[in-house]
Amino acid sequence: GSGGGGCGGGGLASVVASEAPGALGEALALQGGAVARACHQASQWLIAIELMQEARPHFAHSPAEWFGVLHWEAALSELDGLLARGLPVAWPARCALAAALLESGRHDEALGVYREAREAGIVNPWDPNEPNVLDLHRLGAVSPGVAVLAVEDALLGALLGERPPQELVLVTGHGTHSPDGLPVLRPVVLEALTSEIGLEVWPVPRNRGRLAVTAASLRR
Repeated sequence: GSGGGGCGGGGLASVVASEAPGALGEALALQGGAVARACHQASQWLIAIELMQEARPHFAHSPAEWFGVLHWEAALSELDGLLARGLPVAWPARCALAAALLESGRHDEALGVYREAREAGIVNPWDPNEPNVLDLHRLGAVSPGVAVLAVEDALLGALLGERPPQELVLVTGHGTHSPDGLPVLRPVVLEALTSEIGLEVWPVPRNRGRLAVTAASLRR
């Protein structure tokens, strides 16, 4: 249930903490994390912490969705704790966390999670063969919101001097692999760049899967 009614004590936590095999163990861990999130939202802090600790999967095999089901504050704390202990956190898990942060209206924290992954070399959307080409396909299967984070990070890099402020090309794709054949990332990225940020963006001639942000627009 939602709110305080879905917040219960040790029964579920005890089941989740048991050594359930494989996919069942992951499903139980995620269920426990979701209940912990409901408790957090209902201000049942102690129960939330207990449930999260008992539901926590073995991180060597934790599903990426683990960070997505927790309350955003708890998820950030989990990530910080793992990194502080020198444990690896792969891109799918960080991506799930960034997406969950965006859904919770925590844009700056989501951008920070993405940037930390990019700076650590865990994800790199820059095309290795073409300069100033940001290939969003290199992010893997991500939500449009996370793709926009990568674009924002690239723009900030260009404006702050990490990369020279010259034309930036974005590879968004044109829906070839989408179930309905329609582009998923392109319209969201285009809307963010033009309406929200106010940049000049043009389709690349003879390549409808690419967008170009003009050098003049970047220098404004």
